[in-house]
Amino acid sequence: MSSLWALLLGLVQGLTEFLPVSSSGHLVLAESLLGYQNPGVLVEAVVHLATVLVTLVYFRQRFVTLAVGFWRDAAARRLVLMLLVAFVITSVIGLALERWIAAAFETPPVVAGMLLLTAAVLLSARLAPAGGGDDIFQVSWKTALLVGAAQGLAVFPGLSRSGATIVAGLWGGLGRTAAAEFSFLLAVPTVLAASLLGLWREPDLGAVAAGPLLLAGVVSFASGLLVVHWFMRWLRRGRLEWFAVYCAVIGGGYLLLWQLGWL
Repeated sequence: MSSLWALLLGLVQGLTEFLPVSSSGHLVLAESLLGYQNPGVLVEAVVHLATVLVTLVYFRQRFVTLAVGFWRDAAARRLVLMLLVAFVITSVIGLALERWIAAAFETPPVVAGMLLLTAAVLLSARLAPAGGGDDIFQVSWKTALLVGAAQGLAVFPGLSRSGATIVAGLWGGLGRTAAAEFSFLLAVPTVLAASLLGLWREPDLGAVAAGPLLLAGVVSFASGLLVVHWFMRWLRRGRLEWFAVYCAVIGGGYLLLWQLGWL
C-alpha cells in the first residue's frame, strides 16, 4: 500500500466514521470508482481502531465517570447495562446477517442503494417525537433495544451506523446530543469486537509496510477527532437533512453511472 492510498484511506475513515454518511459505503464506492484494491484486514482494523481511540479521547470524562461510578452509582451501572443490551442485540443481528453483509461489500450498486436508504432514515428524524431529553443516563430499555437493532442492520455498507443509531435514539425519546453520545459510546465495543473478529478469522495478514500503516492510523485519528468535535457542536442546531441530501446525491449518482454502463 502506497503512502498516498494510506493517506486517503485514513482521511476517508476519519471524516466519515462519525458523520451519518457511512464510512464503509464510501470505501466500497471509492474502490469501485478508482479501481483500488482493498488493502486487507490489518489496515482496516488500524483505521477503525484509530477512530475508537478518538471516541475514548473525546468522551474520556464520560468513560471515567462510568468506570468509577459503576461500583458506587446506580445510574452509571444502568447506563453500562443499556450499552451492553444494545451491543448484544447488535451482535446477534450482525452474525445472523453475516452472509448477506459479506455479499453486499462485493456489490457496489447495493451499497449505493443503502446510501439512499440512509438518506430516508435521516429524513425520518423530522418525524421523531420532539422534546427528547439530553440526559444520557435516562436511556430506556426500549431505546437500547432500538439502537442496538439499528446498529446491527447498519453493518451493511452504505447504511450509516452513526446515522441509524442516532435516529433510533431520537425515535426512542432521546435528545440529539444524548442520542449521538450513546451511539458513539456503543461504537467502542462494537468496532473493537468486529476488528478483533476480522483479525482472528484472517490471521494471514500479509506484508504491510509499517510507514503507510502508521500514516493511515494517524490521519484517521486526527481527522476523526476534528470531525467528532465539530459534529457534536453542530448537532445542537444543525439539521440531519443536509446529510440526507449528501447521501442521496452520492448513492443516486453512483446508480446513475452504473445504469448508464459507465462503471
